[in-house]
Amino acid sequence: MVHRWTRLTIDGSPHPHSFLRDGEDVRTVEAFVRRDAGIDLKSGVAGLTVLKSTGSAFHGFVRDDFTSLPETWDRILSTVVDCGWTWKRFPALAAVHEGVERFDKAWEDTRTITLSTFATDESASVQNTMYKMCEQILAAAPEVESTSYSLPNKHYFEVDLSWHKGIQNTGKHAEVYAPQANPNGLIKCEVSRS
Repeated sequence: MVHRWTRLTIDGSPHPHSFLRDGEDVRTVEAFVRRDAGIDLKSGVAGLTVLKSTGSAFHGFVRDDFTSLPETWDRILSTVVDCGWTWKRFPALAAVHEGVERFDKAWEDTRTITLSTFATDESASVQNTMYKMCEQILAAAPEVESTSYSLPNKHYFEVDLSWHKGIQNTGKHAEVYAPQANPNGLIKCEVSRS
């Protein structure tokens, strides 16, 4: 199986170290309709796989007996983005139809915010970066009441190639990395208007 990675374009220029798995994300919507209680809508983007090869850290976190991840000041950051945003309640179907272009704009803004922030943020942690994304979505879409992200870690670790003619591929010499199937974190965040 081949997975196609496409370099991200940010502000019209190719980003030097950020990529997405093109064509795998989907646009989602959930509708909850109750008689005499209005319409609740939650929009989203799911399955948006992204990777950046530098510009992400994770250190200074609380450790316990179950902690297996080492601290790092620069790492590959990869995840599969699931993002949702909940609209303020619509009183009736007519209110949903009025200004229907708001839904396309919010989806485009959210996708742009997600990809741009992911690529350009010197990430102190996944938690920090997704909080910044949530704030920007709420600023861009005044009719959105809350937004959330679910970002599972997709770890890539260096491959020790010393067995083959002494090739150095660890530490500062690492250039070849492999995706890991070991258990990893699922980081979630929800930010709402006060």
